[in-house]
Parts: sequence; structure tokens; C-alpha cells
Amino acid sequence: MSLTACAPAASDTAEEAPAAAATAEAAAAATGDLPGAAELQAAFDKTCPGQPRIASASCTALDDPTEFKCSYTQEPQQAGATSETIIAKDADTFVLIDLPNNCQVQ
Repeated sequence: MSLTACAPAASDTAEEAPAAAATAEAAAAATGDLPGAAELQAAFDKTCPGQPRIASASCTALDDPTEFKCSYTQEPQQAGATSETIIAKDADTFVLIDLPNNCQVQ
């Protein structure tokens, strides 16, 4: 008797990644855990003090349900000056994972 391993087809795993991210984002949105401008500002204040204030932010969940990709603008707001970073939930706060180039880490 011969045993053959069953592995998911490449197309199956490729389709699962976006579905997993969508599921994580839906779960975070349903529980109100998607961070916003206030959470992103707190993460910047903790890690990169002295940065311009966050004017607006929009975050989406990544595959890891504790990590979020955030697009944001800072004051003074310049037309088209949107930046992106990644933050992670750490207990009751958020921390920067992807530091901006001009971050002076304390």
C-alpha cells in the first residue's frame, strides 16, 4: 500500500492569503479594534517623539491580527503627502513596527 501526501494546490494557498487578511480585518472592525489617528499618534509619540501631529489615518488589518498597515497624513497637511507605516497591538497600546526615515528613536 502506498501513501501519497496531499498538499494544497498553489492556487489554493494564493487565494487563502487575501481571504485571511480580509477575515482578520473584518474581525478587527467588528470588535472596534482597528486603530485610527489617535492610536497612531500615541505610537509615534512613544517611539518617535517630535514628529508632526497625525492629521488623519486609515488602518487595515494584516495577516497577523495584531498588525495593521496605516496610511496617514501629518500636519501641516500637504496635498498628496500620504505616508504608510505598520503598527502592532501590544496589550492596550500600539507600537510602530515600520519606523519612518526621519524618526529619532528615543
